[in-house]
Amino acid sequence: MSFSTDMDRALNGMATGQKAAVKSAFTTLETALADEQQDYESSPQERIATKARLLELAREVGVRMK
Repeated sequence: MSFSTDMDRALNGMATGQKAAVKSAFTTLETALADEQQDYESSPQERIATKARLLELAREVGVRMK
């Protein structure tokens, strides 16, 4: 599953405008982190954990913004 699809699920229930803004910000952050992880040769497990943490943080933001 893609990060974008996972973000849609994490932010489910948010107002459309808010969801778009939050998703855009988290996607930009995820891309930047993925680039850095690649540069520093992070392990696949570390990359997976980073994405999972971003999704959890997005869920928390979504709950607070409802």
